[in-house]
Amino acid sequence: MNATKGVNGNLKLPSIKHADTEKLTTITIVTAIIIIISCVFLPVVMIYIMQDVLFFSRSNWFLSAPTSAYFMFGFGMLWIPIILTALVITKMVLEKSGKQFKLTWLFSLLMLVFIPIMGLGIYNYYYFDDDGIHYNHLSTYSETSYYWNEIQEIQPIEVENNNGTTSIHEYIFITENGDEITIPYHNDIITNRVRLNAVIDEYDIVMQDRILKED
Repeated sequence: MNATKGVNGNLKLPSIKHADTEKLTTITIVTAIIIIISCVFLPVVMIYIMQDVLFFSRSNWFLSAPTSAYFMFGFGMLWIPIILTALVITKMVLEKSGKQFKLTWLFSLLMLVFIPIMGLGIYNYYYFDDDGIHYNHLSTYSETSYYWNEIQEIQPIEVENNNGTTSIHEYIFITENGDEITIPYHNDIITNRVRLNAVIDEYDIVMQDRILKED
């Protein structure tokens, strides 16, 4: 895709419509490889940085992202080579049939969809504070709060380890309305266990017996 001179003598990049399909294919392949490799680590880094910048508060016990946040952000990254591949295939099919490619506007709009997809990943988080559990679910940009006085019980879920022992895998917080909030039993929960125990005592939340999670 060599640059050409416009009417005023300025360099002008050719449009996708007039771009060489072979070179466009090469660009798509290289882009796909770079993005696929980046998907291994970039979602973890970007989710951590963006959520810390946007949602961190000193009043939070901790702020964390569910696994779905990383998958959604990664899918937003993969959306770019997916649309580029679809563009190249469509362009090749049209050119072979003797038709001109006039769908640049459509693929440009489709390409921009990666922004809200990544946004859903960034906005998929939860945090604990003195008021309760605040969760921004994957399908929405709005935050849902589950206050401690609304939570009636906590159900610890265990898993069996490879050595035959069991350990807590997650906590299920159950509200008076029957809503269930599943939180992985990670270091943030362990670190704030004293705070959590204090809340359990203050609001008379029932801690159920451990249940072994079936495969």
